[in-house]
Amino acid sequence: MYIRVLIGIMLWLAVHNPVVQAAGPVYVQACGGNEFTMALKSDGTVWSWGSNQQRQLGYDSSSAAVSFPTRIQSLHQIKDIACGSTSGYALEDDGSVWSWGRGAEGQLGLGDSQQRDEPTLLSLTDVTQVEAGVHFAFFVREDGTLWAVGDNQQGQLGDGTSVGKSSPVQVLGLSAVRSVAAGGAHSVAVTTNGHVYAWGSNSYGGIGNGGAGPPVTTPYWHSTLANIVSVSAGSDSSFAMEDNGQVWCWGVNTYGQLGFGDTVRRYEPTLFSALTNAASIHASGDYTHARLSNGELWGWGSNWGGKLGDGTGTDRHSPVQTQIEGVQFVGGTKSNFVLAGRTNDLLYSWGNGTGAVLGYGGGSRALPGLVTGTMAAAKGTATFSPVVLPSTLHSLATLPITVSDLRGYNAGWMLGVSASPFYWSGLDPTTGSSSMIASFPASTLTLNGASPITVLQGMEIDAVHGPKYLPGQILGSTSVPIIQADAGYGTGKYETTLSLALTVPMTVQVLQASPVSAYTPGDTIGLLAGTYTCTLTFTLTSGI
Repeated sequence: MYIRVLIGIMLWLAVHNPVVQAAGPVYVQACGGNEFTMALKSDGTVWSWGSNQQRQLGYDSSSAAVSFPTRIQSLHQIKDIACGSTSGYALEDDGSVWSWGRGAEGQLGLGDSQQRDEPTLLSLTDVTQVEAGVHFAFFVREDGTLWAVGDNQQGQLGDGTSVGKSSPVQVLGLSAVRSVAAGGAHSVAVTTNGHVYAWGSNSYGGIGNGGAGPPVTTPYWHSTLANIVSVSAGSDSSFAMEDNGQVWCWGVNTYGQLGFGDTVRRYEPTLFSALTNAASIHASGDYTHARLSNGELWGWGSNWGGKLGDGTGTDRHSPVQTQIEGVQFVGGTKSNFVLAGRTNDLLYSWGNGTGAVLGYGGGSRALPGLVTGTMAAAKGTATFSPVVLPSTLHSLATLPITVSDLRGYNAGWMLGVSASPFYWSGLDPTTGSSSMIASFPASTLTLNGASPITVLQGMEIDAVHGPKYLPGQILGSTSVPIIQADAGYGTGKYETTLSLALTVPMTVQVLQASPVSAYTPGDTIGLLAGTYTCTLTFTLTSGI
């Protein structure tokens, strides 16, 4: 007869604490086009998701929509991104620019009107900022000049004509440009001395020159504005923010997107007094958001699809607070959804979810929610590489971990490891049925066995896009690779188990014994020959 005696060792192996998060790349910028989204991480990688009918995602998904963030593998060391309606742009650290997606209007700047399925390098150099309108784009260069390309029917390129361009041309009369904003068919720029210029469509007063009228094909100077540090452009609406947080606005106001409590157009810059401590202003089509210096986000204008983020679909002619706090940045879009990064380094989305553009596997939502991905069932088998254990293993031991290959490039991982009690088979006249916690010499322990990885919460990487190798990230002072998952796993939470076996005979030291035990802490006892096992459960949670 075999007697199973519980030694009572419950291992909580972790790094410093039961759960620790590793440092990793986080979202720093986001933008959206027509049913697609891009996001930039602090490590210079670019991620995209949503509709891909014109390869605006920058990789091949067989034209299928992608419902979770997927890396554009060919882009590295990127510092700025921009989204057109169905085209993407990325600025590299060295000042070079990549573009892809729809090119019918010449907006890719590659000298033709062809679609590009993958990021393609422009000939333009020394670029410091990229910005995109619906079917046109801008490039600010190191010398302060502004260059434009694409659709120009409304004079939105600012070169004095209404003829489209497939190669970048210089915007006339501008120097020392700080930044530029592109709307539906008009543009606004601010120079380093705080001056504001506007050009393009003026059908609804978006230029702000005193009335509505024909297109303005060269930059118009707003002589009444001063000390401006940033500008933003919606569809025929314009905004300029002073260095003290005051905002001026003008243009179309059909949905209350100017925020004055009415739907009356403004044909000249008008002071927006509802919010006085703006940190940034973001016009998107027929609605507007302002991020305040305290991290609050306020929105007004059209609320179709819940894009104001106040939990309703009701249009707002005056600012209402979006239900999100600690906002670090807001991602401008050309459609009916919004993106925002918070101080917790995670990305949130809300509004109309057509084309999987919100990045969480669901449809529209009127409140901010995490960009996460889809749920998946149990998938694949885990493979465990050798583990270097401490010289003595007991209930208080810690196990430093190196994440050597998780087949997914994420913002950091949390690792939790727990264990069932050790069991053994065979009579043991020494210990009888007494229970205790003992210290096991590491040299007697081996790891074996593998179970399917269960995806508890998260997503799988696009099969076409492929897995991304994650270089080793040491969590703790000792390098210990622990798990290699099959290709196809991305951001999410995963759990699996393996067996920890003891090779005996051996001697262990008693650390803790039950009151009825014949042993006391410090006693050294021998165990019978046999196989002693416990089951370890590994839970890994990636950054989103």
